[in-house]
Amino acid sequence: MFVSLLIAWSSMFLLALSLFRIKPGHYKLPIVISSLLASSISICIQFFQVPFLTAILQPIVMILCLILAIKLKVIHAMLLTVITYSFAMTGETVYNLILAALKNQSFVANLRENVTGPLIVTGIVNLAVAYILNWSRTGFSFISINDVQPVSGAFKNYMLAFLIISLFLMGSTSYSLYHFGEVVIFIHSLVILVLIMLLEWSYRKEMAEAGASEI
Repeated sequence: MFVSLLIAWSSMFLLALSLFRIKPGHYKLPIVISSLLASSISICIQFFQVPFLTAILQPIVMILCLILAIKLKVIHAMLLTVITYSFAMTGETVYNLILAALKNQSFVANLRENVTGPLIVTGIVNLAVAYILNWSRTGFSFISINDVQPVSGAFKNYMLAFLIISLFLMGSTSYSLYHFGEVVIFIHSLVILVLIMLLEWSYRKEMAEAGASEI
């Protein structure tokens, strides 16, 4: 269990950094420490039998790790967490939906019974995507460790509020799953919508920077 969690969390941090062209090789020790911490929190969630808090506590831990270990700004750490965690949740949801259909079992029942499988699959998918991003040198570049790019206060406040709402939606997904069942599909759709909006914003930001550099 702990090994599968460690693989999943390591892959998530690798994917988060690769997505924004931050070289993971420069942060081997911070990634290891962050993965151990996040995996330990996940074990505690299982031990105290509060799985409905999973999508609330895990993103918070990931944000703190990106801030304290990777030295990212708060708003950047939140952005990376929302995108990466939403991607992982989507992959895990698809995996469990397929498995539940094959076993002729309800989605929630299958999710309760299968823990290790989704973690391993999530880890493999994340590592594959991170490898492709690094190999193709694809990704957004407006986030950097030593970012000194001027940003208006109003824009910062807007993004901060938007990201807080996104994190709230992710947290409500986990709660809805264990208390309302079918409602989780609707909530998860909102999370995916938030992810798409974030990607669109990131793309527009990237294109604006590219255009400004050519002038």
